[in-house]
Amino acid sequence: MEVLVSDMQPVGIVRRALASIMRHRVVSATIAAIGLGLTIFVLAYFEPQKLFLDDRVNEAMPTASAMDTVGGDSFLGLSHDASGEALILDLGGERRVLRFENFNVQNGPDLFVYLSSVRGDAAERDFPGTFLDLGKIKGNIGNQNYDIPEGTEVRAYRSVVIWCKRFSTPFAAAPIQ
Repeated sequence: MEVLVSDMQPVGIVRRALASIMRHRVVSATIAAIGLGLTIFVLAYFEPQKLFLDDRVNEAMPTASAMDTVGGDSFLGLSHDASGEALILDLGGERRVLRFENFNVQNGPDLFVYLSSVRGDAAERDFPGTFLDLGKIKGNIGNQNYDIPEGTEVRAYRSVVIWCKRFSTPFAAAPIQ
């Protein structure tokens, strides 16, 4: 078999590849469909784009005639970097709010805010412990408020956890007691 010099050039390689694709259309279409399906699955399930996109939130501090800070501390990064403060504000009566101040955590898929029975400085494997789900995170950057349901015994919880439900992993935690 004689190999021509022109077949070794990039144009020759492309021509041979295109000719092979044209000869095997069904196989080529199947491979392309599988590749496209895998790409869509990865983007929809793992959401890698969230690592590069931030959701900024800037909610006002709640107002009340007799507001008191019950507890709170700084966020510690667990599986991802984090900073900012988590505060529990007593707005009087049974109304309490979890407030994030100057909050910043790496974004990710399916992030939720939990009050947890585990200490904020515990090992990653210890989370989430017994927890109260306060809902989906509003943003990975900024000031934000989360209502704590009336009747919740806040003293039963020792930390706030940013939890990734999809991968069952804690992103960050802050002690609240």
